[in-house]
Amino acid sequence: MKLIPIMAAWAFLQAGPGGKVEWFRDMALARKKAELQQKALLFYFHDGGPICKGYDDTVFSSDDVIREAHKSVPVFVDCSKEGAHEDLRTKYSVSAMPTLTVAKPDGAPYKEIELGDPARVAAQLRKIAEQFPGVPSFWTFSLEEAVESGKERKMPVAIYFHDGKTDVRQLAENIRKKLKSRVDKCLWVEMAATEEDSNPVKVKYGFRTLPTLGIYDPRDKDMATEPLGLFAIFEHDQPATVQKYFDKALKKFKR
Repeated sequence: MKLIPIMAAWAFLQAGPGGKVEWFRDMALARKKAELQQKALLFYFHDGGPICKGYDDTVFSSDDVIREAHKSVPVFVDCSKEGAHEDLRTKYSVSAMPTLTVAKPDGAPYKEIELGDPARVAAQLRKIAEQFPGVPSFWTFSLEEAVESGKERKMPVAIYFHDGKTDVRQLAENIRKKLKSRVDKCLWVEMAATEEDSNPVKVKYGFRTLPTLGIYDPRDKDMATEPLGLFAIFEHDQPATVQKYFDKALKKFKR
């Protein structure tokens, strides 16, 4: 176990598991955000014991640590049950808890953070954020976020359905080449799928082939089944053709 100085043990009010850092609990969403924004992943391995709780109440409730942690993608890994997350513990060589370890945006192991007082941890996290500062993301990292933002900003949501074989950054570049400044009229989400009729994404959204672009009104309760526009978008398609279908769909969006 890694110990925290006693002098800091009750410096903050009791916090929940993981302290006051807003940890991702959904591993898939966290990895998607790291991939799209090219930020480091911070995995906090936690067994629910008193030492972990001590860090929750101090280090991970420190304003400096919270600020620096949120510059990356913080993920809470609950290991309170025996055998939980053995695959991750092996991948990142976690032998004791708590452990805070850093992974590259693609999930590859990078380094472990030395736990101690808040200032020391914050300084290490600051260096990680400098090494992985992220990039402006064309994509909204989740459909839920795009829908909520679309409702607030009164903007349509564009979902690009693809086979998952092309890097998402390259996909964004391809779309910009086709639509140019029109891309700024939507909030964009990418969604990997297959053309098999049993594929749940295909079943839900009703496209026929990949890649396909769907334009939706986020205020519509039947958004998935009632698109403003749904059309295939192939590499050989001329920009003018894609822009024609895109503009036709956007005309249906009522602000």
